[in-house]
Amino acid sequence: MKKHLSSILLITAFFIGLGLLLYPTISNYVNSLTQSQAITAYIEHVASLDHQEYDAIWNEAVSYNRDLASRPVNFQLTSEQRATYMRMLNVAGNGIMGYIEIPVISLSLPIYHGDSESVLQKAIGHLEWSSLPVGQPSSHAVLTGHRGLPSARLFSDLDKVSLGDHFMLRVLNEVLTYEVDQITIVEPHEVESLQIIDSEDFCTLITCTPYGINTHRILVRGRRIETVANVVGVGDGSGVGAGAGVGTGAGAGVGTGAGGGVGTGAGGGASAEIDAGPSLNSRDGDTTAENWSPFDALLGSPKYVVLVVMCFLLFVFLFTRLVVSSLKNKGEKENDQGEKSKSASLEED
Repeated sequence: MKKHLSSILLITAFFIGLGLLLYPTISNYVNSLTQSQAITAYIEHVASLDHQEYDAIWNEAVSYNRDLASRPVNFQLTSEQRATYMRMLNVAGNGIMGYIEIPVISLSLPIYHGDSESVLQKAIGHLEWSSLPVGQPSSHAVLTGHRGLPSARLFSDLDKVSLGDHFMLRVLNEVLTYEVDQITIVEPHEVESLQIIDSEDFCTLITCTPYGINTHRILVRGRRIETVANVVGVGDGSGVGAGAGVGTGAGAGVGTGAGGGVGTGAGGGASAEIDAGPSLNSRDGDTTAENWSPFDALLGSPKYVVLVVMCFLLFVFLFTRLVVSSLKNKGEKENDQGEKSKSASLEED
């Protein structure tokens, strides 16, 4: 009975450990596939717009940014302003306003309105108090993503982006190219560098740092440059039109989902907390949001490593015990056989 119990425990520990080890890879693949499908659906929705609808959506977003730039600096929207914001660039009605591509880290992910935990667990969020990503003077769009989530890579490799690297925002049929001109490490409450600068067109990418500790935020700022002809997308390698802001066309540049992205670690969102004053902490901590579970939070923390190590040690312990038990039983059987042989020899004598 004890032998069977040890075997059962050994097998159970093995599969638990195997599941914990495979979870990040499988979950990241599923998230990558899901977000690639979301990008494809977004492109199809944009392609279905007629010229009048397209122009109305774009011009409304440009007007919104002009109004935002004329307001006093404020890191919080009123309820009415937030309702207006949520309507901007919401082509498919699912909160996606476009998608970002960072070729140097093979990243292509949808950009959603806001930085709620339900958004940051699966894709990239746009800070609601920042400019919309439509590329114009006196604008500063701020995008944020988690780092270190085992369920999705997201902005996990953002620290590999260097000065001079390019990233693209694909909004409607426009391609907005930014060249990284500044990389800084700040504390969560330091948001001064995210403000709009007159006549400048910036986009800043934010995530947590150091990896797994998340006490600070890394800010990767890009300055808008002209989009050259035949810009290659991260996903299928298809080009886009020539000139700044030229559209992708339906299906062009479909990305890889979360193939090279990043996240923040558990509870360490590189997003903005507005309720208690401006900071770069997770905005809402919505643990009941869709696509999120306490299991994800656990796996996004150092406790995940502890669990894997414990399962491995348990497996080694049970395996060793099983081997010792088997050798012991084998020795006892050999002794029994030896005793029987000895007894048989004595009887014959």
